[in-house]
Amino acid sequence: MDSDELEGLARALLAQGLVQLSIHFPAALEQLGMNPGNALEHALCLSEESIAQAPNLPDGHSALARTLLCHHDDRALEDAAEIFKHALALNPKHDPAEIGLATIALERNAYDEALERVNKVLKRGNGQAQPLVLRALIYMAQEQWEKAHKDMERAVKLAPDNGLFRLDAVKAAAKHGQKNKEEEHRRAAQDALGEHQDKFDTLLT
Repeated sequence: MDSDELEGLARALLAQGLVQLSIHFPAALEQLGMNPGNALEHALCLSEESIAQAPNLPDGHSALARTLLCHHDDRALEDAAEIFKHALALNPKHDPAEIGLATIALERNAYDEALERVNKVLKRGNGQAQPLVLRALIYMAQEQWEKAHKDMERAVKLAPDNGLFRLDAVKAAAKHGQKNKEEEHRRAAQDALGEHQDKFDTLLT
């Protein structure tokens, strides 16, 4: 990997980090003197710079597409899907692109496609919480609460400080009738999100 590729990869990772902070850890952004809006703008610039420096690496493309997903409109979904597909063409085993396409499939209620894509990632041995949470959300959409609860329990063990994951775990536990787990995850979500929890309470409805 040459210097341009290394710099491009670094910019892509920074962009992905800013997106994750914007979504999952807004309090951490405040400590950096940022808010989700300007953090996403910075992530967009970083991902575009990454692509310019290393167009053959999938990371910058996936970072750009992930930033677009934060807009939650049909045009953004279409554009993000095309970019994720391009990233997969560059590397068919690029997990972020596969997860991104699974997320879009879920948004479109294409549950079979979403499940196929996320299972492909998990079978490759991805050890992160995100694909487990995504699969749990697919199961929730299909009201398969036992499977959703099982995946969320695995996910929060991998990422115990992620408040939004804990809120998803609250819902899965409640629907599966696990009252003790529901309360445990609710307390953990309150601790993790603090004053920001009110913004996310609608996730439990």
